[in-house]
Amino acid sequence: MKTAAKTYTSILFTFIISFIVALNEASATHSEGADLTYKCLGGNQYELTVSFYRDCHGVNAPAAATVNFSSVSTNQSFDLVLQPIPGTGQEIPIVCSTALTECQGGTYPGVQEWVYRRVVTLSPAIDWVFSFDLCCRNAAITTIVNPGGQNIYIESTLDNLNFPCNSSPVFSTKPVPFVCINQKNTFNHGANDPDGDFITYELITPMNGPNSTIVYLNPYTPFQPLTSNPLMQFDTVTGDINMTPTMMEVTVLAVKVKQWRNNQLVGYVIRDIQLRTMNCANTYPYISGISATWSFISNACVGANLTFNIYAHDLDTSQIITMTWNNGIPGAAFTITPGPTTSGVFSWTPTANDIGTHCFTITVKDDNCPINGSQTFSICLIVSEVNVSVTTINSNCGASNGSAAATVSGGSPSYNYQWLPCGCHNNPLNGLSAGTYSVIVTDSKGCTAVNTGTVVNGSAPGNVNMSFTPVSCLGGNDGTAFANGNGGQPPYTYSWANGDTTQTITGLSAGNYVVTVTTGQGCVKKDSITLIQPTQLAAFVSNTDALCFGANSGTASVSASGATPPYTYQWNNGHTTQSVTGLASGNYFVTVTDAKNCTNIQHVFIDEPALLTLSIFSQNNVTCFGGNSGTATVAAYGGIAPYTFQWFPNGEVTASASGLSAGTYSVSVLDGNGCTKMITCTITQPSALSSTIRSVPATCYGNSTGTAAVTAAGGSAPYTYLWSNGGTTAQISNLTSQAYSVTITDMYGCSHINTIVITQPTLLSAIITNIQNVSCNSLSDGTASVVANGGTAPYQYAWSNGQTTSGASALISGTYSVVISDANGCAAIASATITQPDAISVTVGAGSTICPGQNTSIHANTFGGTTPYTYFWQPNVGFGNVQTVSPAATTTYTAIVTDANGCIGTGAATITVHNNNFSLSANATPGICLGQSATVSATAIGNNITNYFWNNNLGNTAGPYVVSPLTTTLYSVTAYNVCGVAAIATVTVVVHPLPQINISPQSVTDCGRAVLHFSDTNSANNGSTYVWNFGDGGTSFQQNPIHSYYQTGVYTVNITVTSPYGCSSSAHAVFTLDIFPYPAANFTSDPPLETSIINPDFHFFDQSVNTTIWNWDFGDGDTSSLQNPFHTYGQVGIYTVRLITKNAGGCVDTILKTIEVKPEFTFYIPNTFTPNGDHLNDFFTGKGLEIIEFEMNIYDRWGNKIFQTNDLMNGWDGKANGGSEIAQQDVYVYMVKLRDFEGTEHTYNGHVTLVK
Repeated sequence: MKTAAKTYTSILFTFIISFIVALNEASATHSEGADLTYKCLGGNQYELTVSFYRDCHGVNAPAAATVNFSSVSTNQSFDLVLQPIPGTGQEIPIVCSTALTECQGGTYPGVQEWVYRRVVTLSPAIDWVFSFDLCCRNAAITTIVNPGGQNIYIESTLDNLNFPCNSSPVFSTKPVPFVCINQKNTFNHGANDPDGDFITYELITPMNGPNSTIVYLNPYTPFQPLTSNPLMQFDTVTGDINMTPTMMEVTVLAVKVKQWRNNQLVGYVIRDIQLRTMNCANTYPYISGISATWSFISNACVGANLTFNIYAHDLDTSQIITMTWNNGIPGAAFTITPGPTTSGVFSWTPTANDIGTHCFTITVKDDNCPINGSQTFSICLIVSEVNVSVTTINSNCGASNGSAAATVSGGSPSYNYQWLPCGCHNNPLNGLSAGTYSVIVTDSKGCTAVNTGTVVNGSAPGNVNMSFTPVSCLGGNDGTAFANGNGGQPPYTYSWANGDTTQTITGLSAGNYVVTVTTGQGCVKKDSITLIQPTQLAAFVSNTDALCFGANSGTASVSASGATPPYTYQWNNGHTTQSVTGLASGNYFVTVTDAKNCTNIQHVFIDEPALLTLSIFSQNNVTCFGGNSGTATVAAYGGIAPYTFQWFPNGEVTASASGLSAGTYSVSVLDGNGCTKMITCTITQPSALSSTIRSVPATCYGNSTGTAAVTAAGGSAPYTYLWSNGGTTAQISNLTSQAYSVTITDMYGCSHINTIVITQPTLLSAIITNIQNVSCNSLSDGTASVVANGGTAPYQYAWSNGQTTSGASALISGTYSVVISDANGCAAIASATITQPDAISVTVGAGSTICPGQNTSIHANTFGGTTPYTYFWQPNVGFGNVQTVSPAATTTYTAIVTDANGCIGTGAATITVHNNNFSLSANATPGICLGQSATVSATAIGNNITNYFWNNNLGNTAGPYVVSPLTTTLYSVTAYNVCGVAAIATVTVVVHPLPQINISPQSVTDCGRAVLHFSDTNSANNGSTYVWNFGDGGTSFQQNPIHSYYQTGVYTVNITVTSPYGCSSSAHAVFTLDIFPYPAANFTSDPPLETSIINPDFHFFDQSVNTTIWNWDFGDGDTSSLQNPFHTYGQVGIYTVRLITKNAGGCVDTILKTIEVKPEFTFYIPNTFTPNGDHLNDFFTGKGLEIIEFEMNIYDRWGNKIFQTNDLMNGWDGKANGGSEIAQQDVYVYMVKLRDFEGTEHTYNGHVTLVK
């Protein structure tokens, strides 16, 4: 199963918001945070310090600080005024040097530290309380009720009766953190206790007075005072506050810092902290833990130097990181090396006085502008000490029966023991001879202790000298062994492991024989001797097989070694020499005998190769008639490779013959042993390639309607064709008149060429021979005729007016074309143009508009036709071309003109009499968006409008005019006709506002993907449409979309908002996304996932990808942070091994695998026991592991059962059939039946010697 940590980052886009507004709220308050600490000066004098942190956007800091001192036990309560120290009011460096804060008259947030101090003498009391109370908190706080109306209250306690001259902790980290949203951040107090007291931390509700606290807005609490994903975490040992804010807020929290000495509370200090979150493109610097292990806790041992490296990192590689530490551990050194990768080296050798937990802090700060990125991290060291003492028990009789035991105190169980000089790891250490033994004890934290003990010798043990006679043959039983005791106090008694009690034992096979020699003082000395025997008579047969199938050319030879030379040989075919020859295929046996008649029989098989056979593996015939492209390949089987080849008659000597013409060929094959075989093959060829060709002429002169076709024969179909014009088929078409050749190629590339000529008729032409023009304009009495030449008769005619004879008549003026088509469809075109005289054109000119009662003249002008012209007017006002008229109403006058040929033309003119009745309207674009243009215009219904006047000087015409008003505007227009009559109209242009958008750039770090929430909370945009472009190809049309990014990069997000009126606004922001790939956890082990309890040692091998941190849980309570750890399991069982991996981006993956430590069945049984009541070896039974059922029967030398037990722990006490006396010294037979944990039965039979 795998799990992966996921972080979802929500980014809120709001309208009309900016970084400066978010950090500069209007407020008349000023309190951002405060500390109240004290320092013992000796003689009951204490220096009290109030550190007050002022928001430069608020009012001034107080001129002095009043602290209340109270003790209930001594009935004291009084106030003292603390004065500001010289030079106080310094600004805390939050921004870079080039950015101006509000403290300096700029716009960036600024905070000043005001320090007030006074020395006071305090009588001893167990319950001193110092408190500081000031109005008011910062009104910009967003997480509590009525922030501007809340006091800030802090207090510290002192017990100077039980803990004289105690000083409070001091803090290097100011209580006014500025934190970037969507970034992981750690806030640490940088606490240091001058007295070396142990410090713990507790989150409490910020106070606004004695025993009075502020109230958080829902959903905020003292333990979750800000919006963070994941939730804010608080470490009570280090005081670390870990958070990933997700929105811009100003919040407050309070931390009670407690001092402990010998598990007793010494006092506490309450810190009041204001925390601001903000949008920033900068990423925080960070450290990678102890020696880049991502661990911030380490163990230390008393007296052992601890040195490790701390490395600073920043994803913004161009920034310079500054590293500092708080000197939190007295006597320790921290050496900082600035550079491209700032680092520090910590070194400390703790003493016995340092046992316990000690923490120090490291602060890393970048030089980002305008807001510096800073984080403080805690590193804790747990100091422990191990002590060991050694007790010993002396040995006696010179035996290894002494012991040494180590007793450990202190340190952290479990303990590892290493004894020297043996390197043993058990405790106690038994079976020791005289000597000095040292033990090194290592606890689970790696701390060590060393001590020594001495084991002293007892009485002299005596010595044993032994000799033997070896066994004659391997596996024989004619050996002897002899033992002789000396060096001790006689007399000596002898007890052999096989039951004999004499100095010399006989009839022995090879093996180890143990004798126990007891001196007159009762000291026991054991020794053993190993009876040897000759080595195994070894024989090795070599042979050569028959060379050819059915031949008798095999040989065999035997070589002997070991046992006792010389050797003799006997073959089953009667030969008595070491080597034999002339052997056919078959089985042969040889008996080898050494000088002591030990024998060894060996077998050998003489083989023969398979019968040599041949086949024509592949054959390619000649592809073109008369060619030599044939090939043949022979395949040989059987016999002995390699093969040699000889082709006839062409003489080639490889398996393949090439360049063959048609014919019969044979090949002879000779194998590696000289065996031969022959085979033949026949190569064929196709007939000669030929063709016939034919054609069809072109139908018209110069066209491409000819065809040609070829038919191929012979060769090897299919055929391909290539004509001289590029054609590739057997028949080609669309050919012009010329010669064409074709190349025919068969399937094997054989080719043949043939040629043919395409013919064509003469060129067809059309000639116009007679034209008669139109006599009068618009008449149709024109004629034209055409004559055809060339082509192929008969001919057809097609005039453009539809006539189909060689002559066309009744033609009007114009150009006519005629198409002549011959019998083959060939065509020729000619054209004829018929003309006509110009039409009579009459124009009448006069004053077109008059007022009622006025007169005007009209006159006719004539063009075209044939002069002279005659005129007639309608209505009848005369016969000349000029007339004077005075109509009462608008009238049209027509002049009728006749030319010399009787052609008639007309012309007319209208005399308009003004009408003073007209109407006026104004028009405009109904609505526009701010920044767009509209058109306005006037429309008059009536005649004779002469002028327009617009109220805002647009012009003096009806328009249209283009206008761009910033607000909704009324436009007015006045129109006048020729008689001076006026009309007025108005129209309004409505201006719609643009949607308002502001997008802030963001920087996001996430795992696997970043899920960004985009939101529009401006109610003024209700009903608008949205177009989002997320910079990675993704788009959305939702108002509040959610989009996932999967790749690290810089993305430009664009948004276009269109209101219901069609008004659009666009904006964009740049997002920097650091998306770390998830690690892929995996591992293997050696052994692979299962083993037995005999060897429960595993070596785990990390196979993970994208991983920098490893956390192993072996399933038995032990863990490791090594990449490839070793682990030993102490018990049989099934264990789940969990590997949690983490990379530099904090992304996590987990894998679980099951391993099994199986039980191991073992069983041992001795061959001698001494039931003499000395409590040493008094019972005969076996020993083993994982035994489920057990049964043992003892038989005497006559086969009588004399003892039975089903209890492995209840062995034979040496008594027969439950008698009261020990049975006689003898060799007895045992039979053991048992069943192991897997249900498998085992049977053991053997001899046991009862020695009295």
